[in-house]
Amino acid sequence: MVENNENEGVDLSSLTELDFAPNWDNKKSKVENSKTRTHKQKFKSPINKEFSKVKPKFLNIYQLTISPDTKVLSKLKNQIRKSGISYSMDEISSTISSKLERIQIKIENLEDKIEERFYETNFDKSIFNTKRKAVEHIMNEGLSSIVSIHNETSGTPNGNYLTILKCPNTEKLLPPKSFHNFKDIVKEHLVINKISNNYEKYVARLVVVDDVTIIKQWKETPLSKSVYCLKKSGLEEKKFSSLESLTNYIEVLKTDQFIKSHKFITIREGNVMILEKDLKTYINDFMKSSNKWKQDLFFNILINLKKSGFHIFKYGLKNHLYATGIKPKSIKLSGLSDICIKITKLINSRKTMKKGEILNSIEGQEVKKDFILNELKWLVREGYLREFSNGTISVN
Repeated sequence: MVENNENEGVDLSSLTELDFAPNWDNKKSKVENSKTRTHKQKFKSPINKEFSKVKPKFLNIYQLTISPDTKVLSKLKNQIRKSGISYSMDEISSTISSKLERIQIKIENLEDKIEERFYETNFDKSIFNTKRKAVEHIMNEGLSSIVSIHNETSGTPNGNYLTILKCPNTEKLLPPKSFHNFKDIVKEHLVINKISNNYEKYVARLVVVDDVTIIKQWKETPLSKSVYCLKKSGLEEKKFSSLESLTNYIEVLKTDQFIKSHKFITIREGNVMILEKDLKTYINDFMKSSNKWKQDLFFNILINLKKSGFHIFKYGLKNHLYATGIKPKSIKLSGLSDICIKITKLINSRKTMKKGEILNSIEGQEVKKDFILNELKWLVREGYLREFSNGTISVN
């Protein structure tokens, strides 16, 4: 939106502190010295020209429904009512669409198939488009939230080994590839030490150690093995001897103990960080590839304002849509103060005026500016006159 004293967009990110009320003390606003954008706007979704057409490479995988965030829209409506100002629907729609945290995004699969779901990890509420990805996220980032890990030692390694391996990240010694449970040991090492490498790529990076003294030291060190015990698993404690067995258990589990499935998801307040990378990329590409979502958002807001009792009207040479929380009234001069009568007659004679022009025309020795401004404010709040976001006052 545009405040009546400045020709720039209002930031709704701090709506709780924001006062939309007009600056009645400004004798002459900056906007009065510039051409107003309000009357020159023609509704076109305010998206960059480069995004005006759907890019041919964009592939629709999901159905996205974008609507205003309910909390933001509620605050916005309250502030519009409080200000008494008439804002163009273009201003309102552009304000909502300008920041991701002001909209909510509903994501659905295009085909309604049982296996096509979204999966939410319970420990941090992250969203994935496959259960496998959700399980991997739990194993990599949330293992400590679902299991307690106990280390058990066994005998020392048997066999003659000419070489062993060393982790390039932690420098911890690891067995050679020929060791009987080499894969389990390495995968556990990756998870415990939060090393994000792909298993195959990580193994290729392992450093070969052929120093006889180091190999001898490793062979004399008892092997350590982790046991994973599920937390809150009921009376019977479930134990897993490897991460692979734990992973398989979670993946085939039908309950929502670790992962919830959803037919659709709704992202509110710009909280896209809960989405996996592919979903975030899809939303970003969708919003850049077409301006239709902004057109849909425009009409969504328009319908919401109508249902909320806002007065919607057309104004200007090109009949743009405007919204205000004040219902218009016909002026009856009887019962009005002398100043109100002078103001209404003056504006009726010119149809539209700036506040500064009204003050210059009426202000005198016996009439102070503050009194004129209060009367003008009262006429707007009662619906006898309209004030626009650029400081223009007009008759209904």
